[in-house]
Amino acid sequence: MTGYDENGRIGSARAALYERLGWGQPAGEPADRARAALLALLVDEFGVNEAGVEVILHLLAQMHSLERRLDLIGRALRRLPPESQTLFEAEFRILCQIIEENRDE
Repeated sequence: MTGYDENGRIGSARAALYERLGWGQPAGEPADRARAALLALLVDEFGVNEAGVEVILHLLAQMHSLERRLDLIGRALRRLPPESQTLFEAEFRILCQIIEENRDE
């Protein structure tokens, strides 16, 4: 289930959905094929409607953005002197504990 037909073309209805989602016309590149596969999975397999697809795509974009930011923070922390890393780690554990204690509120 890739979203492409046996000739490597995407259907007109799926192409229109691509346009509405702001993905442009798929060109058969790896990223396009991955998007088509994701659309096929969400729409065809899970029955997600267009609005739901937009929400899912927005959440995925936010998740990837957070992953990139956390990676940058981790790189910056590894450049700190060891004593600063230890201090940060202790403070971070306290913060995680506070968050966990207040999770159900």
